[in-house]
Amino acid sequence: MNPFLPLDEYIPDGEPRVFGDRVYLYGSHDVFGDVSYCSTEYYVYSASIYNLEHWTSHGVTFASAGPNDQVPWSDAPLYAPDVIEKEGIYYLYFCLSDGSEGVATSNSPEGPFSNSKRMYYPSSIHGGAALQHIDPGVLLDDDGKVYYYWGQNNAQAAQLRDNMFEIIPETYVEDLINESTHFFHEASSMRKIGDIYYYIFCDISTGKANNLSYATSKHPLGPFTYRGVIINNYETDPLSWNNHGSIIEILGQWYIFYHRSSNNSVYSRRACAEPIYFEKNGSIVPVEMTTQGFSASPSAFSRMSSARACQLYGGNYITQVETSAHALVNNRNGNYAGFKYLEFGNGNFEKEMSFTARLCPKTDGAIEIIMDSIDGAVLGKVYFKKQDKDTWMDISTPIDRVNGKHAVYLKFVGNETESICDLNWFTFEIKDL
Repeated sequence: MNPFLPLDEYIPDGEPRVFGDRVYLYGSHDVFGDVSYCSTEYYVYSASIYNLEHWTSHGVTFASAGPNDQVPWSDAPLYAPDVIEKEGIYYLYFCLSDGSEGVATSNSPEGPFSNSKRMYYPSSIHGGAALQHIDPGVLLDDDGKVYYYWGQNNAQAAQLRDNMFEIIPETYVEDLINESTHFFHEASSMRKIGDIYYYIFCDISTGKANNLSYATSKHPLGPFTYRGVIINNYETDPLSWNNHGSIIEILGQWYIFYHRSSNNSVYSRRACAEPIYFEKNGSIVPVEMTTQGFSASPSAFSRMSSARACQLYGGNYITQVETSAHALVNNRNGNYAGFKYLEFGNGNFEKEMSFTARLCPKTDGAIEIIMDSIDGAVLGKVYFKKQDKDTWMDISTPIDRVNGKHAVYLKFVGNETESICDLNWFTFEIKDL
């Protein structure tokens, strides 16, 4: 389910790569509660291509400060990375908050990565100054050539020499795509599918950098044609700002990896994924955010953490109350949370069905349980009363019977000016009549 890593782990800017029979996620690392982007450490996670619901942490695999410091020229936080493999060596391309970029190597896709070299322009480009931008993306083409992409507001690109850190001057493109022509904000990532190059990037066309979009070309250095938005993450947090990720094929199915914000902030971002599909003309069908992720259909009869909400409205947000404990808070009158899609199975019309929520009442109020859309049928309401002190309790109510797969919306009803309750989890239950 989304988010697909442990809920206490905040890995944004995810770049998925398949090496052998495992898919690896390379990303930056947010620290919950911090008020700045990223930390000075990279963590790597991986999963078997045959079981995408169980991910393994390989721990800290690279750092720019502290005991595992591998960046001699800076102690700045690490922003988004990318990794490719060439001739048995894994190359980690990284950037830091000070704008500098570099490359480190390992004999394993999980790291650790070391022997950092700083990326530089050749002397004929910008006077040989150090490369100062963010969000590197790398492509190993079918002919063995390696292309490098980077930048914010305008994307730059070039082919790399065989030493993997030096730009070939005559291939340098200073303005590959930009904000005015392609809505490009940041987050370069390149994929080649057949003979088409897909440039995945963070798109600011809606006024916020919440979109992951793409442009295509027949050449790795363009020109690129803007093709549109793949996914937008704006409904995950009131302050959600950016998006970053890419697409990957795993056992014949394509996915888009992206991140969602939490904690009423632009930070505390978590890794998510959705299956995507292509039209015959090579275009990508836009997708919505779901609770499902890699899961075909989460069961409605298992506990559903409020942190799995894929749609929030009205100012409520998901936060980490304490280690391994998460809640949906600031739930005011008219706010709602959506969970897409839960499986209720068949044959439930002959059974009694109920809904149970673990919540902490703040005022007198209720939660409406709604199917399919926020304007859909109300199956029931769970009522609660204000307590003298914060008390977590399980409250149940009978509901109308449901079959099949449905989006579930929880709408909060009560006081117009105050938070009504905090929600930890909910579940549906059935028993024979």
